[in-house]
Amino acid sequence: MNVDGRSALYLVAMGPLRLDYSAPSASAWRRRAVTWGVAIALALAAGWFVLFSLRAARARGQTKLAMLAAGRGSIVNTSSLAGLRGLAHGSAYSASKHAVLGLTRSASNEYANDGVRVNAICPAAVDTNMTAALPAELRAQILAPQAMKRFAAPQEIGYAVAWLCSDAASFVTGVALPVDGGASAS
Repeated sequence: MNVDGRSALYLVAMGPLRLDYSAPSASAWRRRAVTWGVAIALALAAGWFVLFSLRAARARGQTKLAMLAAGRGSIVNTSSLAGLRGLAHGSAYSASKHAVLGLTRSASNEYANDGVRVNAICPAAVDTNMTAALPAELRAQILAPQAMKRFAAPQEIGYAVAWLCSDAASFVTGVALPVDGGASAS
């Protein structure tokens, strides 16, 4: 499938078949026409795969996945600021990111008693090769709703994911965490 954006599944593994943390991320952005189906499939596929694997392992009584064996773990899905707010001229993308939040909240209820926390990050625009190539007018438009008038550095998003995976967030589940330079505060 050839779409703008990249799809990746990031796993922090601690040995064979050991999965303690998962941060699935997939996206399609609008530089080219993205169909409804592509946007939904990309946004949900990675997160659904991880959750489906947990469900299947639990149903078979398998504890090969470290999260189930240890009775603890963390899944951090990637939504977007567009998942918290509407996005003009990006209805398929925005709807797909709202769907990620629905999946996150449902899964947080489903896996809480297994000790697995499920949360989502909702970043605003991140400084990547794709956003660097945008016209200056569009970059300014993207930054307009943010209190901090800059793009997030990729590691800033990573720090939020790391916190949600850490013991410091051990009582946090079902949360959509804005990492948006203050855009959701306005």
